[in-house]
Amino acid sequence: MCDEMHHCSTFGGNNQLAISSSDGVLQVWNIARGNVQQFTPTSHLATTYTCMAWKGDPTRSSDISQRRQKNTKATADQKLLILGTNSGEIFSFNSATNGIVSKFVGHSDRVNDLCWHSEESSVFYSCSKDKYLMEWDVNSNTHSKWKGDNDEIVTVRMGPYGRTLISASTTIKLWDLKTKKLLKRYLGHTSPVVELSFINFGMVKSSEPVEAIEDVNGSYFVSAAKEEKHLCVWQVKASKTRKQQLLMTLLLTNKPRSIDIISSDSDTTNVKVLAVTEEGEVNVFEQKLNGSKNTPVSPSRIIRLSDEDAHPINIVAARFQDSQETNHIQLVYGKQLKLAFDSIDLDAQSESEVCLIRQDPAKTKVTQEVDNVKVRVPLKNDNVKSILPGQVGHSDVTKKRKKESSIGHSVLSMEEQLAAISVQKEDGKDQSVEVKADSLAVLLAQGLKSNDRDILNQVLQRKNESLITKTVNQLKLPSIIPLISELSSRLQGGPDKALTFIRWLRAVLTYHTAFLMTHPEIVQTLTPLFQLMTVRTRSLPQLSRLEGKLDCVISQNLNKTRREENEDPLYVYDEDSDDMDADIIDDQSDSGDEWEYMDGKENEDELMEE
Repeated sequence: MCDEMHHCSTFGGNNQLAISSSDGVLQVWNIARGNVQQFTPTSHLATTYTCMAWKGDPTRSSDISQRRQKNTKATADQKLLILGTNSGEIFSFNSATNGIVSKFVGHSDRVNDLCWHSEESSVFYSCSKDKYLMEWDVNSNTHSKWKGDNDEIVTVRMGPYGRTLISASTTIKLWDLKTKKLLKRYLGHTSPVVELSFINFGMVKSSEPVEAIEDVNGSYFVSAAKEEKHLCVWQVKASKTRKQQLLMTLLLTNKPRSIDIISSDSDTTNVKVLAVTEEGEVNVFEQKLNGSKNTPVSPSRIIRLSDEDAHPINIVAARFQDSQETNHIQLVYGKQLKLAFDSIDLDAQSESEVCLIRQDPAKTKVTQEVDNVKVRVPLKNDNVKSILPGQVGHSDVTKKRKKESSIGHSVLSMEEQLAAISVQKEDGKDQSVEVKADSLAVLLAQGLKSNDRDILNQVLQRKNESLITKTVNQLKLPSIIPLISELSSRLQGGPDKALTFIRWLRAVLTYHTAFLMTHPEIVQTLTPLFQLMTVRTRSLPQLSRLEGKLDCVISQNLNKTRREENEDPLYVYDEDSDDMDADIIDDQSDSGDEWEYMDGKENEDELMEE
């Protein structure tokens, strides 16, 4: 699910965006500042996040009339994020501390979607591939569970006033949260429903006790399926029939990725629907919900982004801004590692199809600064003649001084001069290594103190183990812990340069063991490194056994080939050799005469005995 971007990105009420990658790395972006904080769990290579939900996500609010009220005050609850995984576990994450708060276990398969209760701040709901819906309480860590469908449940959302819950596979179902009974069923999609959003125009809740279906009577909701290029609008009616009919259809330019809904300023029944497609486009609809329509509704605006070279830029997510200005849309574009944010005013765009020119954040623009230093070169002319310094009228002919040998020094032979040169080169090599180690230790300490990436890259990319050992040995103690932290963060990257960083880390741990054992923060410093090593070496035993089996098979094949090559024949017959045939014939004739002689002698002995 996460690679398809369904339920793996969510806006927070504190002007934040959380997005998860397929390798399990969580990124929390501050939209106002444009900076990002990353969280990599210990088991990110084995368990990936499949869905997430902010507490107080404005795009998942059942009352869209509240979206027009600008909320500038950030609460502690808005920093809480729940995360579902493909193993069935659910985690609560605090963006302020950048850490996991608690863990919830109950599903036996992948968690597909999550949503918070609209009235009770400690309750949330989840749906899973195991066909069950679950209700969780963060404070008491309790849960309830009921079967929601015969197929995989993909999406779950809260209904108005906190008394109903809506879930979807290919069939959409409306539930009574108190009794956990099915109220309505909506048929019409042929593929799994990946997005749901309730539309409540701020209707006043009845003060008298009524059934749950009466609270949502007359409400609308929008659904989007995975393989369908349209949105469906439904209306909840408190009738006895459980099956409901489709109200209208909104056409899309491509398959949907996410949706957002908000009501208009002047007329609360006039809604605006925003849909982000898989092609990275935004479709905007403005429709008055006053009855069913037989003809599909086309988008009023289509927004695209491209760079200066007319290359399209992918729009990752979009939403209506939470303010009185309902015509302002917030865009998130680029790639997952490099995102950019922008806000556009729909009223300023007169065309129905809008293509905005932006710089692609995934492409780094290299600019070369012009050197402002001007060097004046003197003009030269053929008539200009340069003379040597000295007295006026000096002679152009210079006298060469005859080179004389120094007193007390004998002239060396060629062999002695070559031997002296080789000795000087060897001595100079040792001295250069020592001087280089000193300079690298100073550079490394300066780079760690100033956090200069260029200096650190220049030093830490050295591969000579002797040079690494001497540099680490000469490093001052205050630089040891920052060096370990820097090496741990660099090991999080690709494996191409990990061997070089491992050499540095091994040298640090070897030559500064006594200092590290007495340091109070050594556990916090080495824990991320230990977790990384554990994850990276988890499959080492299986790979070692496989290597041993392959070595046995290869060695057997080699031994078999060698035996076949070294076997000598029992007899070699040469057709061109006549002497060998003659010798064989002579040997056979001699042996034949001997056999006849022996036979005659045996016959004479038998006659004499008779």
